[in-house]
Amino acid sequence: MRKKVLHVITNFSALGGAEMMLQKLILAQPEYDHYLISLISLSDIYEESLKQVKLSKALNWKIKNTAKTISRLAKEIDSIQPDAIQSWMYHANFMVTIANSFCRQSYPIYWGIHHSLNSISEESLSTKIAIYLNKYLSKKATGIVYCAQSSLKQHMQFGFKNKNQVFIPNGIDLEKFRFVEREFSNPITIGFVGRNHKAKGIPYLFEVMSAFKDDPRIEFRVAGKGLSLKDKEIEDLSKKFVIGTNVTLLDAVKEMEAFYHDIDVLLMTSITEGFPNVLIEAMATGAICISTDVGDAKEIVGGKNNIAPIHDITTLIKLINDYLNMNVLLKKDISKKAYIHVENNFSLECVVSEYSNMWQLKIM
Repeated sequence: MRKKVLHVITNFSALGGAEMMLQKLILAQPEYDHYLISLISLSDIYEESLKQVKLSKALNWKIKNTAKTISRLAKEIDSIQPDAIQSWMYHANFMVTIANSFCRQSYPIYWGIHHSLNSISEESLSTKIAIYLNKYLSKKATGIVYCAQSSLKQHMQFGFKNKNQVFIPNGIDLEKFRFVEREFSNPITIGFVGRNHKAKGIPYLFEVMSAFKDDPRIEFRVAGKGLSLKDKEIEDLSKKFVIGTNVTLLDAVKEMEAFYHDIDVLLMTSITEGFPNVLIEAMATGAICISTDVGDAKEIVGGKNNIAPIHDITTLIKLINDYLNMNVLLKKDISKKAYIHVENNFSLECVVSEYSNMWQLKIM
């Protein structure tokens, strides 16, 4: 008999690492019947995976209808009768755990945590509350999956208690994100990927781009939902830091593999991350990464050479200048080693197998 896996995610319309990993997991596990419930909404960004699931539903959750949403969620769980529930992110974790207590029977729940606790003081009130609720309910989960080693350590130190806490990284489809050898000749293209969110350090990105205003050696390509001059906050940042004509703001980009193939360097300015998926995607295609020291960035990039402390604009600028002065042969060597590192550690095949083992579902 085919096993049923129910995925409950906070919002399946956001463009984030957890959402993309969920889509990849569904597509890579045709042996299971997958069901998907988004507490808030669904998006055609993930149309490919939505076509593969047995059921997909959005509950249109808002703070004021939380009790009603939990009740609806409990009814959906009982209707599906899953062999395993995989929840994704803090809000979904605690809401599915509470809903499970109202079900006709108790179902195994595996939490998914795709966040770090680097800057909990800077989180929104809603996220802070969700983190504390997760802490006090953590014993009730059958198991907890952390997408970053640093996140696992941080949450255990914070007080998350569960006998079955494991690290499973986000995986990457190496057939989709293909390695492409670059010429690494000027002008170089530096890319940025990330939605317009406080965690992504967008003001620091604009400060860095301003430091290279109209520099003929560099072109910046910025991709992410809300990263457009149509957004008032982004328009204000572009005026405050005076970005040059060498900056292109692309807003949301669907064909990410093509975006990565068109850049030489990926710049990440985040102030908090769990497992930054953009790094392994970029590295798989051969782009060289320069990142702040958040989450598992150091482990992904493979050392300290291209890592800057959080908020440290001076070091980020220095790392870009170091890259500009680097020998082309050395750049090509770093690019190839980056791909090999991803291939050996973050292939989708290995990650999918680890999720199956976690759920302990044996196909008969």
